[in-house]
Amino acid sequence: MFKIMLVDDDYLMRDDIKKMVDWSSLGCEVCVELSDGERAYSLLNVLEPDIIVTDLQMPYMDGLTLSRLVKKEKPDVEIIMVTSCTDYNCMREAMRIGIADYIIKPADSDELCADIRMITERIAERRREKELIESSRENIAKTTSDERDQLFDGLVSSVRTPADMIEMAGKYNVNLISPWYNIILIDIISESSTPEDGRDHFEMIYEEIREIAAGDDIYVFNRGLAGIGILIKGNSSDEIKVKQNEYLEQIKNILYKYDYIKFCGGVGEAVERLSELSASYEKACRAFAHSYILRENLIIESGELEHGLYVSGDSYGISNVTYSKTDRENLYKFLKFGDEKDVERFVEGLFAEIGEDALNSGMVRNYIVVDMYMSICDFLEGFELDKGEIEAPDITYEILQNKDNSRKYLVNILEKAMAARETTTKGRYNDIVDEIMRYIDENYADDKLSLNQLAAHVNFSPNHLSMIFSQQTGRTFIKYLTEYRMNKAKEMLRYTGKRSSEVSVEVGYKDPHYFSYLFKKTQGMTPTAYRNLKVDTEDA
Repeated sequence: MFKIMLVDDDYLMRDDIKKMVDWSSLGCEVCVELSDGERAYSLLNVLEPDIIVTDLQMPYMDGLTLSRLVKKEKPDVEIIMVTSCTDYNCMREAMRIGIADYIIKPADSDELCADIRMITERIAERRREKELIESSRENIAKTTSDERDQLFDGLVSSVRTPADMIEMAGKYNVNLISPWYNIILIDIISESSTPEDGRDHFEMIYEEIREIAAGDDIYVFNRGLAGIGILIKGNSSDEIKVKQNEYLEQIKNILYKYDYIKFCGGVGEAVERLSELSASYEKACRAFAHSYILRENLIIESGELEHGLYVSGDSYGISNVTYSKTDRENLYKFLKFGDEKDVERFVEGLFAEIGEDALNSGMVRNYIVVDMYMSICDFLEGFELDKGEIEAPDITYEILQNKDNSRKYLVNILEKAMAARETTTKGRYNDIVDEIMRYIDENYADDKLSLNQLAAHVNFSPNHLSMIFSQQTGRTFIKYLTEYRMNKAKEMLRYTGKRSSEVSVEVGYKDPHYFSYLFKKTQGMTPTAYRNLKVDTEDA
């Protein structure tokens, strides 16, 4: 409802105006009646009216003064002046101030109703435009935030050159100029009853950790299921050490506040070159792995491992193990797409890659078995499958006392996991994804189309649906929808003469500027350039 403020020192006139308009039919309500401009102005921020209908000549503060102050304070508030004053200078001043209309008393009902209808339509359109602009800003901010978080993996990748890193980081205002660097990895394990609560806890704590990062010397990245990645800069290795210790102490103070979470973390080794970040990351990973196995709310530094802390008496330590992120990714792919009859072959291949010497170490076997067990449990939880039959490893169990027993254990839990996958998920989510695809095909032009809307359509929670969609398609919902809309846009640009702004609306983007931004970002050129490319190709 649009809120109307009536201001006139003649209460009979106020009553007439109130009665001559069917306010509710116009989507309006009279929120207050006042007798002077001073009182009206004092209640402006309290009542927040959309339209003020005011007299000109009133005690304490006249209508022109009120209008002038209102337009300065809240320029979007519309004002209609209903007065017996016919002085041209007053009319001109009222128009200069920016009032919507100047009506001479006695007011005509039809004229006032027409004014109110026109003004409410204008206000509604202005609100829609404001929402659209805000939505565009949020979309761009969300896209930029997600891309910035992905920057971390690019920085610690050994395939990136320093020039690539600097260029990539510059896009997200991450300043990489520094004599020294180090990497910290942290993960938070929530003991909440639902995955949704766990994700909420992670996001809340991540924001706290990000907010205490000092200036541009500490950058914090949300890596999703991989936890939190932190890049620390300093002028020397000693300065890095001081900064990381102070920051880690602050992080621990945050984490210790929550008794329903556990955490683990690893700190790499300070390096002098961007090209060495991957080495720092690798050491942080190994320290993180130790912390993960010990499960004692520890953030372990790689230097502590090298000095023998947290390491068993085995001569072959974790630092010699070749089991890596790639192996975990391969395990996940095998769990998702593999065949149960290939389980033994998969485990044999994994053990062969790790090496017999490494597997002779009880510490290494513990590391590999526990890591694979947790990965399998994460997979089952992700698909909402029962993990009750997957027996947890224990270093006192016979299964961890030699490599053959460890091998048999892994084969056993993998077979059980894949059997659970087949029993529970066969065809379960295919129909859901097919329905999502159909719904997107029919509604992609709706600018309000969202994950929440889809979730309501198929009776899933948004978080659960997002996880299912990503697992089944290999893409996030927003990425799939954007690709779908871009493909439709390319078809229209190629085969119709519609303007870019028309295409934008027809593929679900009311804001043509945001559409052009996304099109260039995903296709490498503007819509106009794409259309011209099509013309050039046809001419050739």
